[in-house]
Amino acid sequence: MTSASNDAIHSGDVLDSPEAGGVAVRGSAVRAAGFAATFLLGLISAPLLTRHLGPEFGRYTQVVSLVAVVGAVTEAGLTAVAIRELSTLHAAERKRLLRELLGVRIVLTLAGIAAAVAFASLAGYGRELVWGTVVAGAGLLAYVLHGAFALPLAVDLRFGWLTATEVLRQFVFVVVIAVLVFLGAGIGPLLAAPIAAGIAAAALAAWLVRGTAPWRPSFDFAPAWRILRDTLPLAVAGALYAVYFRVVILGMSIVATDQEITTFALSFRIIEVVVAIPYVLVGSLLPILSRAANTDEERFAFGFGRTLDVVLIAGVWLSLVTAVGAPLGIAYLTGYPPPEDVDAPAAVEALRLHALTLLGVFLNVAYGTAVITLRRNRALIVANAVALLAIGLATFALVPRLGAQGGALATVVGEWVLVTCYMAAVVRARPALRPRLRPLIKPALAVAVAAPLALIIEVPLLPNVGAIAIVSIAYFGVLVALRGIPAELVTALLPAQWRRGRQTPN
Repeated sequence: MTSASNDAIHSGDVLDSPEAGGVAVRGSAVRAAGFAATFLLGLISAPLLTRHLGPEFGRYTQVVSLVAVVGAVTEAGLTAVAIRELSTLHAAERKRLLRELLGVRIVLTLAGIAAAVAFASLAGYGRELVWGTVVAGAGLLAYVLHGAFALPLAVDLRFGWLTATEVLRQFVFVVVIAVLVFLGAGIGPLLAAPIAAGIAAAALAAWLVRGTAPWRPSFDFAPAWRILRDTLPLAVAGALYAVYFRVVILGMSIVATDQEITTFALSFRIIEVVVAIPYVLVGSLLPILSRAANTDEERFAFGFGRTLDVVLIAGVWLSLVTAVGAPLGIAYLTGYPPPEDVDAPAAVEALRLHALTLLGVFLNVAYGTAVITLRRNRALIVANAVALLAIGLATFALVPRLGAQGGALATVVGEWVLVTCYMAAVVRARPALRPRLRPLIKPALAVAVAAPLALIIEVPLLPNVGAIAIVSIAYFGVLVALRGIPAELVTALLPAQWRRGRQTPN
C-alpha cells in the first residue's frame, strides 16, 4: 500500500484510495460469510417456531408478513439513495444528511405501522393479532434504527463490522425465540423477539459510528421532501420488481391447477432465497462506483468492467450448481422420499429451468447498480415496467402448455428482458460500457467441462451432494487453468502480507 493510499484510508476517504476495490472485494467475501451465518441461524429458528405454534403459525405469519410489507414500502429505496449520496459528501454534509435520513425513516415507519394496525383491525385479525401488529411494528422500528446507524459502515467500506451487526441481530433473535419457546410463550411475545434483536444491533452500530454520525434525527420537512423525491423512482422501480418477481404465481392462480402451483412454489421458494446472494456480493461496490462516477470516469469504467467479470463467473457458477443440486433442494423442502401428493420430479425440472434466472439476477444487480449510480431514474422505472409486461405475457403463454415448467420459463424471460433494458440504459448513458462477449468465453468453457460430470455422479440418500462439490471444483479448476479469474480479485483475497508482496513498487 502506498503512502498516499494510507493517508486516504486513515483520513476516512477510503473511497478515493487505490485500495478501495480490494477492500470492497474482501468485504463482499465477509458479507457472503455473514449471509451464510444468518441463513444457518434462520434454519434453527424456523422449525422452533413452526413446531411450537403448530396451527397458530399461520396467524403468526399473517402479522409478520403484514409488517414485512410495511418495511419494504417505507424503505422506498432510501438505502440505495443514501449510500449513493453519502459516498459523494464530506463529513459535515454527511452528518446533516444522516440526521435527515434518520428522521425520514422514523416518520415513514411510524406511519406504516399505524396503517398496518388499522388494516389488521379492519380485516378482523382479532384483538391478539392487532396488538401483535403493534409489537411487531416496534420490532420493525428497531430494525430501521439499526439500518440507519449502519449506513456509515457501508459507505466507509467497514464491511466486517457491518456484517457483525447483522449476525448479532440474527443471533439475538434466535436466542430470544428459543427462550420464549422453552417458556411456552404465545404469539404476542414471539412477535416481540425482533425488538431485542434490533436494539442490540442498533446499539452496536451506533457505538461503531460514534463521533462520525449523529444519533439524533432531524424532522425538517424541506430536506425530507428532497430525499423522498429522489427516492421515489427507486421506490416505484422496486415495487415493480417485487410485483414482477411474483406475478407468475398470481397468473398461475388463474390458468394453472393447484398441483402445478404447488410444484412451482417449491422451486420458487429456493430461488427466492438464492437471489439474495448477488445483492450481498455486488451491493458492496455501490459506494465506490458512486464516488468514481462523480470524480473519475476512467476509474468508474474500470471498476464496472471488473464487476461484470466477477458477476459472470459467480452467476454462471450459481446457475450451474442450482441446476445440478435441484434434487437436493427439493428434497430438503419436501422430505426424502417426498410425500405421494408432491410431484417432486416436476419441481426438480422447474428448479433447473429457474436456475437460468440466477445469472440474469447477477447481471441485473450489477447493471442496476450502475443505473442508480448514473442517476438514470426514469430508465429504472421503464425497465422494470417492460419486464413486468414481458413476464405477464410469458406466464399466460407458457403456463397453460407447460405447467410449473412454463412458470419457471416465464421468470427466465422476465429476468433477461430486464437485463436487456438495464444494459441499454447504461450504454446510452456511457457508450464505452457496452457489453463484451469475451469475458463470457472462459466461464462457458468451464461449464462445458464441469456440467457433464453431474450426469455420472449419484448419491442415493442425499441427492447430488457429491455432484455439487465435484462440479464446483471442476468449474473453478478450469477457470484457474485458463486464467479466467481476474488477477485483482485473487490479489484482493490474499492475506495482507501476500498482497504487499504482489504489489509493484512505486
